[in-house]
Amino acid sequence: MKSSLGFLFFGALFFLLFFPRYSIQLISLYTIFLFLSSFVYSRSVSRGLFIRHRDKVLRAYKYSNLEIRYTIRNNSFFSTTYLFVQDEHAGLLCYDGNDRRMVLIGPRREKEFAYSLDCSRRGKYQAGPFFLCGSDPFGLFPWQKHFPDTIDLIVYPAIYPIQLLFPQGIPAGNRNIENPLYEDITRYRSLREYIPGDDLRRINWKVSAQKGELYSREYLPTYYHPSIIILNVNMRSYSRHLRAFRIERAIETAASLVSHIIRKGQDIGFYCRSARGPVDIFPHGGTHQGVYILEALAQLKPVSVGSFEFPNIKIPHRSRVLYVGPPPEKLKLLSFIDRLPAGVYVDIYTVNTDQIPEIYHGLPRLRVFRIRDSEKELVDV
Repeated sequence: MKSSLGFLFFGALFFLLFFPRYSIQLISLYTIFLFLSSFVYSRSVSRGLFIRHRDKVLRAYKYSNLEIRYTIRNNSFFSTTYLFVQDEHAGLLCYDGNDRRMVLIGPRREKEFAYSLDCSRRGKYQAGPFFLCGSDPFGLFPWQKHFPDTIDLIVYPAIYPIQLLFPQGIPAGNRNIENPLYEDITRYRSLREYIPGDDLRRINWKVSAQKGELYSREYLPTYYHPSIIILNVNMRSYSRHLRAFRIERAIETAASLVSHIIRKGQDIGFYCRSARGPVDIFPHGGTHQGVYILEALAQLKPVSVGSFEFPNIKIPHRSRVLYVGPPPEKLKLLSFIDRLPAGVYVDIYTVNTDQIPEIYHGLPRLRVFRIRDSEKELVDV
């Protein structure tokens, strides 16, 4: 293509210089002008176009749509007549087909565009780089421009509704409970008539003098229950039937537990041995802790070597351990429970429905739940 264009240009220049006929020179001059103007237009537009993403990191949950917005700025003095834009996004399928488009932008103007991705798989992906392809109006000088700007796309596991029953915890927390043993003397609730056996320190003497009979103070019973999730993604622990589905289901269960506990304002920790090494997050509270754990779950890869072992990690006093995965071996579970501090309880969320977790019945400080394969109900509580 370049050789033929060069041949036409120099041919027109030759006829202009060595053929004095008016018609030939006019055609040659028009051809040279066409080549020069097309060249100037193409170079000016290609150098004046810039793209920027609106965000550097985008997050979404599995099975949702992720919208990516970007702006194209035309700093040249010409309008774009033929401009093709393509944004790479390896691993995710474009939902609306707008990741490739033809655009028209006026001189010294900018336009914002958007397209949606179908987040059908969890993980960490990347949008970009951008590719711009254009040409002059006659198609004589096509060009292509590459923009290395990228966006990190983090797809969290799917979150499902879940209800947790924590009958025990640490007094003076931020969750209400009906058990009067957890009354918080810093949270006054009401007054009631005196009942024989009430502590004398509970009596409100001022009100009792006004009413002529004894009245006792009541306080709001509150507690909090720090938790730590132990996730088993060892492939050898799962049966071959529906292995990939059940590993993903266990990860979704762990994500749902994290979301539920963070919304309740409780501390949550996380441990998992993945293909990239162990992930050990000490229990803390707050939204930032939930985001930290969800991003670790989003990038988690199952491990295919060795066997699952309960970790030797620091577990806070009177917290609850939430194990998620296939039913662990009974001896390993008993050894783990014996190592736990006093007041620490264990909940097992088992995903292998073809294995019977009833072998754990009667063990101390232990509850067992089944994770259903359906998406509407996560566990049997």
